[in-house]
Amino acid sequence: MKIKEYTEFQKDEIWQLYTQVGWTAYTENMTVLERYADVRQIQLVTDNTPKTVAFYQSLGFVELEKLGCCGFMRAR
Repeated sequence: MKIKEYTEFQKDEIWQLYTQVGWTAYTENMTVLERYADVRQIQLVTDNTPKTVAFYQSLGFVELEKLGCCGFMRAR
């Protein structure tokens, strides 16, 4: 596996990745991704497991706490 910074939005690559992990909310409507192709900040909510945390850290994500921030969510 090769992990590198993703610097150029390529619809086909994104579609393939999201299809492989079953993210049909995006693959069934790719215009959502195209609409946000120039977004410079991404906030991610995911399971708090060592494997998941390590994966996203390897992609350059930083926990909000380490940036002097916090996040909130209201689940229903």
